[in-house]
Amino acid sequence: VLGRMVALKVLPTTASTDVEAGNRFRREARTASSLNHPNICTIYGFDEQDGRCYLAMELLEGETLDRRLVQGPLDMRALTDIASQVADALD
Repeated sequence: VLGRMVALKVLPTTASTDVEAGNRFRREARTASSLNHPNICTIYGFDEQDGRCYLAMELLEGETLDRRLVQGPLDMRALTDIASQVADALD
């Protein structure tokens, strides 16, 4: 609607009919949307289409951690940088 690229997080089809899974997904959306931190994706919206819930969130370009780890273990500098950013976001 706003003309920006977003990432979508979609509740899996198998969980779409599970009332508790839907409630957890809605709570996640509410909680995440209340956070404002450079190391946490911004939530733009939450909706449902054809019975499937989804979150529209900030799209971040780059390599995912799981893809990076396929190449082998992180060196200490990269590991401490990532751990520091995660800890800062959790704080």
